Amino acid sequence: MARAQPFRIRTLALPFYLPAALAAIGKGMIMPVIPLFARSFGAGVGTAGAMVGMLPLGAIIANIPAGYLVERIGRRNAMLLGIAAEALFIVLAATTRSIPLLAVTLMAAGAAHSVTDIARLSLFRQIVPQSHRGRAIALLGGEFRLGGSAGPIFGGFIASVLGFRAAFIADASVLAVAFLATLLWLPASLGSPATGARRVPIGDRAADDRRSPVGAEAAAEATAAHPNGDLTPGIATSVLAGIRRSLHILRTRWKVFATACLAIFLLSLVRIGRQSIFPLWGEAIGIDVAQIGLIFGIMNGVELALFYPAGMVMDRFGRKATAVPCMSILGAALFFLPFVGSFGGFAIVAIAAGLGNGTGAGINMTLSTDFAPADRPGEFIAIWRTLSDSGSVAGPTIVGLVAASFGLAAAPAVIGAAGLAGALIMLFLVPEPTRRFRSHPEGKRSMLPTK
Repeated sequence: MARAQPFRIRTLALPFYLPAALAAIGKGMIMPVIPLFARSFGAGVGTAGAMVGMLPLGAIIANIPAGYLVERIGRRNAMLLGIAAEALFIVLAATTRSIPLLAVTLMAAGAAHSVTDIARLSLFRQIVPQSHRGRAIALLGGEFRLGGSAGPIFGGFIASVLGFRAAFIADASVLAVAFLATLLWLPASLGSPATGARRVPIGDRAADDRRSPVGAEAAAEATAAHPNGDLTPGIATSVLAGIRRSLHILRTRWKVFATACLAIFLLSLVRIGRQSIFPLWGEAIGIDVAQIGLIFGIMNGVELALFYPAGMVMDRFGRKATAVPCMSILGAALFFLPFVGSFGGFAIVAIAAGLGNGTGAGINMTLSTDFAPADRPGEFIAIWRTLSDSGSVAGPTIVGLVAASFGLAAAPAVIGAAGLAGALIMLFLVPEPTRRFRSHPEGKRSMLPTK
């Protein structure tokens, strides 16, 4: 085997960044079209709005099964399967005129997207040395933000010229290109079920399973179920093995979930809560929707400008160097929001919130890969995503409940307190993950296969 070469982030461009950018743009194309599409065949306003939530809901439901699937069939195979399945379900969504079927197909598309995301992050855990992981994942987060900004523009134009269904077909077409890019440029030797989960080009999965208590249990179960040597377990055995592994991960790594993952849960809550609070407060103080949209555009621009510098800081000074300021600035900005009553003050606080959020670009994905074990990282990342993504569901709910019970001005204080609590947890209770790897001999070496 050839000697490992110094790692270069540009090696990720074709196999990872190109497909991710295409998928993000495609998803952005349909997000503003989904409620209008649902309205076109009779859905009420509330139902049409709820359709947008079917994609993230499907992802949350599928995270843990997806983590098991990723490690079961291989990470590259899972990426290809996830992209292809998402494209298929988007096409099915375009052909339906039933609200229940639209909801099911969108949830299925969200579940398929979860498979792709977990497989991609698991591969980053395998091939990207920790000395470069902050920048590598921050670039990925920047692509998601860029896709969320550019995609709606393309989708809106396509829908206005060719109809709502055309936007869905355009999304599926972009996903087809992403599938081809992954098939062509992601090495077949990476992340296969027969290769090791450790950050090496070629490894021994069987040895990893023997070293892992859960892997050993699963192997024993599979052997008992198939004494003739066929180690492909039945459905019931697979489900049982997946549940046992998930419980084992929760039991052995509960401190990480109770500290680092809790802090990210609070950050997710604040991030999504901010999206609800700022428009409502702007309307309450007399700012029209066009001005609110302008401020949000500036805020998103600030975040886009910071995603790569945030990655550099993470790699140079550690993950906490961005996570703590991110949560602190976001929490403080929300605390100050009820004290502003003019367009200028609102804009300053909103842009400060964008500055804080941009400072933490990619922190969720980066920490999930940092703390994931080298053996079967997909299952750990799946549990992490399920717990952290729950904050995105809790945020709008908390905003609504607090505003209804105590008035709108109380909601920013509660959400801001969550952000500050997350900063304190991150600062005092979470160990800096990069310390373990600064003297590691593989710290700056490429883990991609070399010829």
